[in-house]
Amino acid sequence: MTEQYDAAKKNRTADPILLKYYSLARLGRPADADAYLRAASARFRGGFADHALLLSALGTRMDGYTPGDTNDEELRRARFFGALEQIKKGDRKHARSLLQSAIDEAPADSFMALVAQIELERLQTTDAPTK
Repeated sequence: MTEQYDAAKKNRTADPILLKYYSLARLGRPADADAYLRAASARFRGGFADHALLLSALGTRMDGYTPGDTNDEELRRARFFGALEQIKKGDRKHARSLLQSAIDEAPADSFMALVAQIELERLQTTDAPTK
């Protein structure tokens, strides 16, 4: 039992929090999204890189910290969630660039490459001219 708890604790990430936050924002519920992000961030117990992602979503700068200082996966996650932030702000061109970087630099069978590809396809579909 302790091993299962330790494994779950070790693998905890901010990903579910951020995915829900950006989903709420995309659904046109910014107040709910912001309230959820503040509450979930206050309860979050994870690693430094994940706290940095949450702080970034909250609009807090972390001077002296650059995503990817620890590893490449951290950088890909920062680019993916940065792309979702750019979509939220309406900068779809920058979002596409960040998503493409996350795809190009991730192993083809990685979760991050898959979700980045889905978001990129969603952007391309919504950017396509309607008939």
